[in-house]
Amino acid sequence: MKQDIRLTRRAAIRTVVGLSAVMATGACVQGSPSSGTQAGLSVHLAERSAGSGLQPVSAPEGTIYLHPEPLVTSTDTSLSRVLVSPSGGYQVVVQLRNGVPDRIAPVLRDHRGGVLAFLVDGRLVSTQTIGDSSFRGRLTVADTSSKEDADAIAEAI
Repeated sequence: MKQDIRLTRRAAIRTVVGLSAVMATGACVQGSPSSGTQAGLSVHLAERSAGSGLQPVSAPEGTIYLHPEPLVTSTDTSLSRVLVSPSGGYQVVVQLRNGVPDRIAPVLRDHRGGVLAFLVDGRLVSTQTIGDSSFRGRLTVADTSSKEDADAIAEAI
């Protein structure tokens, strides 16, 4: 069954050719370590305004507020790798294990226009806006100009 989900950038939208319809916001961003987050990858729904039980985190677009439970963790992934992006930078891409795309697709569909926050070892590395399109079981965790940064993120996942 084809899922109808895509993550988009706010401004100029870049397509990850041949991988997925997941768009990254751009360069890696480092935030403060988040209490209660686990080692490796942790993907959280986030809001643009404060709410009960949400954790504030500084992001390039301003403060975002993380939902406490991760939507995806490292245990939900089967592979992480660094790829050269169409723009010449580097993307960290993870393949989700069987069943995970079906589990998260309804949540993403219900939160179109919302924010996903990608944390690695408790540090914010990117945010993405949830949009519409096909979701193929891969997520672009970060898009950066530095191969060293991309390698370090992929290694931590």
